[in-house]
Amino acid sequence: MSGFDEHDAPPQEQMNGCIRCGMCLPTCPTYVLTGKERSSPRGRISLIRAVSEGDMAIDSPVFQEEMSDCLGCLGCVTACPAGVQYGELLEAARDQLWRRWPWWKRAVGTLVLSVFDRPRLLQLGTRALFLYQKSGLSALVGRVLPGKLREFHRMLPLASWNGSRQVIPARTPGGRGRVGVLLGCVMDVAFVKENVATVKVLRRQGFQVEAPPEQPCCGALHAHSGRLDWARVQAKRMIATFEKHPVDWIVVNSAGCGSLMKHYDHLLKDEPAWADRAAAFSSRVRDVQEFLAEIELKPALPQVVQPLTYHDACHLAHGQAIRQAPRQLLRQLAGSGYRELAEADLCCGSAGTYNIAHFDTASQLLDRKLDAIEASGALRVGVANPGCLLQIRYGLARRGSQIVAEHPVVLLDEAWEKAEG
Repeated sequence: MSGFDEHDAPPQEQMNGCIRCGMCLPTCPTYVLTGKERSSPRGRISLIRAVSEGDMAIDSPVFQEEMSDCLGCLGCVTACPAGVQYGELLEAARDQLWRRWPWWKRAVGTLVLSVFDRPRLLQLGTRALFLYQKSGLSALVGRVLPGKLREFHRMLPLASWNGSRQVIPARTPGGRGRVGVLLGCVMDVAFVKENVATVKVLRRQGFQVEAPPEQPCCGALHAHSGRLDWARVQAKRMIATFEKHPVDWIVVNSAGCGSLMKHYDHLLKDEPAWADRAAAFSSRVRDVQEFLAEIELKPALPQVVQPLTYHDACHLAHGQAIRQAPRQLLRQLAGSGYRELAEADLCCGSAGTYNIAHFDTASQLLDRKLDAIEASGALRVGVANPGCLLQIRYGLARRGSQIVAEHPVVLLDEAWEKAEG
């Protein structure tokens, strides 16, 4: 008998699609580090198949460990010649495990995820962090915390008093077309500069920008952790929100969020009342770099020659197959100063909360990424995902490096600002 429930069971067609060719192995961060077959996509698919066929118990420590240890970077999806959608298998397996957790563990996980659904609570926490950092207490605590706690403390983002919802107008006029923007949950409070830069760039290009303050969390964190039903609730709320604010495109500056939003149609495909609405929504979602690379830039992007490189966020390169658009923009910006990064699409170790839950593995991946960035000779590195930005900024600060990690849209906005005087 299968060890999985029928509801959101790992799809059989994806399990059977794996031809065990091994093309995925060199793209998998955990396999690269460990060399263990079970820690590769091929190995994890075999484990999922074993549970599905009743040859392994779902509560097997090996199964639980490997489903947790996977970063979900989707590098294997890009490499797979058979087109296996490994992400669907992983999220479904995690969903099955979640339902079998003890009640207290589910309660803690639910409490943590529920914070992202509550913008006011997030803002309150961010303002508390702002006061904590501004008071000097943060520096004092950082010096006395032991071991990993000190490292987790150093990962905290630099907080702002006001979030994106407080500083970005709900509507910015323009005549070139109507563009909606995702404010996000973490992006809203911890990456205000990046959200503001996104709106400024779109406004500079003449678009009317809609930023509904009532928009919810997109559900990416819920889906990636295996809470698929919860992610569906968030997806429906997001779709309904933008149906009230008709736009031509929905622009996203967070790779993980954009990846899920482009797959709302798949997430809601079995719900007749939502399937067509989800498909219409997903067809309009664009990453901000993808969007800018598709249009004629008016004004054109100025060239500011500088040593600059680019890190591929996993859910942009592998989840959305967007690789050239960011490079196209950054090459225009940096001119002869653009440097290609070695292993640019190998995960940096962030992966949501992976760098906290699996600190040692994440640190090895981060060091590998930082070595490549330093070897590139760049002074700035473009990073198009909030988790990656936090991780790489933390790593650079830990090394005392002068290299600066910025979202590409911030680099573009700065260039236009300088050109305009």
